[in-house]
Amino acid sequence: MSELEIAKTAAIEAGKVLLSFFSAGKTGIISAKGPVDKVTEADKKSELLIRKITRKNFPNHGFFGEEFGEVKGKDNYKWYADPLCGTFNFIHNLPEFGISIGLTYNEKWC
Repeated sequence: MSELEIAKTAAIEAGKVLLSFFSAGKTGIISAKGPVDKVTEADKKSELLIRKITRKNFPNHGFFGEEFGEVKGKDNYKWYADPLCGTFNFIHNLPEFGISIGLTYNEKWC
């Protein structure tokens, strides 16, 4: 599969994780990354799944996620992921949130 197809698959699968928390009315354990910045169990599970899918299909690519940081790759490609854009909305049961996934080659967006 192409990089775009893998990004779509990762977003759809991670979206299912987020929706399982959201539909149940449970955002997961909430902790603070900073004075205002929160992270939930859903954020973390979403990122781990995105990382797993991208690394399984492109094991030489690097990965940087908002929640767990960077995994170095063996080539010049690197995935970036915000596994839950709109954590504030998610925590407050507002249905305006999403997932961001991007890919760079030599730090330039593909």
